[in-house]
Amino acid sequence: MQTAKGIRRYFGDKLFYAALVAVVLPIVVQQGVTNLVNLLDNIMVGRLGTTAISSVAIVGNLIFVFNLALFGGISGASIYGAQYAGVGDNDGVRHTFRFKLIIGIGLLIIAFAVFGFFEDELIGLYLNQEAASPEEIAKTLKDAKEYLHIAVWALIPFMLSQSFAGTLRELGDTKPPMIAGICSFATNLVLNYVLIFGKLGLPAMGVRGAALATVIARVAELCYIIIWIYTRKDRYPFAVGALRSLRLPWDLPRG
Repeated sequence: MQTAKGIRRYFGDKLFYAALVAVVLPIVVQQGVTNLVNLLDNIMVGRLGTTAISSVAIVGNLIFVFNLALFGGISGASIYGAQYAGVGDNDGVRHTFRFKLIIGIGLLIIAFAVFGFFEDELIGLYLNQEAASPEEIAKTLKDAKEYLHIAVWALIPFMLSQSFAGTLRELGDTKPPMIAGICSFATNLVLNYVLIFGKLGLPAMGVRGAALATVIARVAELCYIIIWIYTRKDRYPFAVGALRSLRLPWDLPRG
């Protein structure tokens, strides 16, 4: 009996686990939906043929590297954001949010430069010269470049939405980012069908339609988060003046 009581002291009560699930579950759903937005293009271009699938998958792998770097940068800054949020320091939360924007802008510059100057080389890393004919390779390269030239613009709203969403999570508000992610997924699903295959009187755009749908879906995600935050400034005081500049105090890491 004494042993059982000793073990139980290392576990929380029902209220603790209920609060834990309420915080963690929306984060898990939001991250899953974010990944599904990228995966959805691969699925829905399947009817266009193997070269279309390959081209979208190749670009998806390249963009995933950016997403991973962005996630790491924002997660690192979130350590300080959570500390400032915990003590109610709105200025500290605001500065941490700006720091995320600086990291994101730096990564965007790198991504646009790399994709702009080395797109052929990067895409070529995934092309199997032996298993495919020269015509298939040329078609895959062409489709991949068309998809990349449009999809790369989705990185901008994605960076902004992740910066805002990260700050909301630090403040303990995990549901708005989850809902924004669901809106993004639904938008991408509908627009993929319309733009890829040319429905509702629109021309069939193929892989370019999939890329455009992704861009619009990311913009929709960002718009939802911005509207949610800036219509509740009393609830999120960090947002007041947060975008007026990117100036940071030198002692930000020390708090």
